[in-house]
Amino acid sequence: MKDIIKRLAVSFAAFLMWIVFTIGVLLALPLLPVAICIYAVTGNEGMRDFTYRVGKAIDQVCNAAWFFKGHPKETVSSHCGRIILKYGEDAPIKAKVVFWITNLFKRNHVLDSIEEPFKDLPTGVETW
Repeated sequence: MKDIIKRLAVSFAAFLMWIVFTIGVLLALPLLPVAICIYAVTGNEGMRDFTYRVGKAIDQVCNAAWFFKGHPKETVSSHCGRIILKYGEDAPIKAKVVFWITNLFKRNHVLDSIEEPFKDLPTGVETW
């Protein structure tokens, strides 16, 4: 009985987090292009900070949704860089796709963006 209550509590908390996340994304995505344009025209540092923070958060969410592994705070590029270093030509196709796309804009971006390992890895999170 305790297990059922615990699972229901965790599920309810996850559902609430999903609602908050969805509201945040629905607010941030339309505002992001506006903030980019305002920063480009005015140089407003508040808009630059907003753009950076929202962009980094989207990048981290994409990492969690795209790979299901690694640290939740890690960016897609950093994660792909570690995968490419570890597996080389045998890397999963997902990592290769990110590598190829980012190479169009900046050569070896994923390798240059590898972050230091996070020390606070959540329990049960599998890394590459």
